[in-house]
Amino acid sequence: MNNIFLLINLILNLINLSFCNNLNNNNEYKYNVFPKIIKKVMPAIVNIYIKGNKYDNNIKNKIYNFIYKNILKRKYFGGLGSGVIIDSKNGYILTNYHVINNSNLIKIQLYNKKELQAKLIDFDTKVDLALLKIISPFKNLVDIKISDFKNINVGDQVIAIGNPFGLGQTVTFGIISALGRSGINIHGIENFIQTDASINKGNSGGALINTKGELIGINTAILSPTGVNIGIGFAIPSNTINGLINQIKYYGKIKKDNIGIHGITIDNYISKKNNLNINYGVLIKEIDANSIAKKCGLLKNDIILYINKYKIKKFSDLKYILFINYSYKKKTILKILRNNINIDILIKF
Repeated sequence: MNNIFLLINLILNLINLSFCNNLNNNNEYKYNVFPKIIKKVMPAIVNIYIKGNKYDNNIKNKIYNFIYKNILKRKYFGGLGSGVIIDSKNGYILTNYHVINNSNLIKIQLYNKKELQAKLIDFDTKVDLALLKIISPFKNLVDIKISDFKNINVGDQVIAIGNPFGLGQTVTFGIISALGRSGINIHGIENFIQTDASINKGNSGGALINTKGELIGINTAILSPTGVNIGIGFAIPSNTINGLINQIKYYGKIKKDNIGIHGITIDNYISKKNNLNINYGVLIKEIDANSIAKKCGLLKNDIILYINKYKIKKFSDLKYILFINYSYKKKTILKILRNNINIDILIKF
């Protein structure tokens, strides 16, 4: 009888050992997937160091300034940030414009610590993006795949990679907290990914990637009373990035034009004030002379409801969707309300 109990106990122990081994193997796979992704992506992320000059507002003597304006009004400064290699063949790097603003020397440091010189190709202050090109001899660069924005969802796990405080490449982990954030008054066109992955000074221009190792955003700013991360960071999404890349592809440069509309978001207050039957869209208050909007037949007090299939809920939506359509050379139709009559207006960029 004792032998039977011993045999049963042995079998149970073997089953338990097998279960634990399988569990450990599964956990090993689970916890090792991120290092593998990071190892693959790290070579596409660069550190950016700049030198330049900027105006020194502390100089008070106007006559003294005028005489020595080329010497004394300018103050040497250095800066740092991050960037992402988007075209390894041609040495193109994407970063935030504010990272390289006012610079006269741009150096990038690769993952292997090799330093190369780069130059500014073009930029767009509205979306705070700049395109750099490596001008030093280079080889064996690694670029990153850009994710389709349609596959990005709130709650997705994300990884931020950058150069915070000049420490060197650093990885932080979090989730997508929100999409389509605007009204933060950071840039002219706002449609940010919000994340709780830690982002600090020096992370600007770095990558926000998904668990496939694809670029979903360029880290650009934080919301913080202290100036350091409190879990509210913002990244420029992949469709904005693709929009800018397509401008380069189609036009040979980044287009900085807009269609010339000034308007306000229609909310409940504006709707009641103007006796409207809707509480969304953009009410046009002003149209610039000789602008695209003027040439296409838009009028003051027109209400823009849709751009193609996209419902315009607020003015930031209008700016952003126009930017995306402009970038892709898409056929763009504005569905407007004019004197309570629905009209389609074709926008020709």
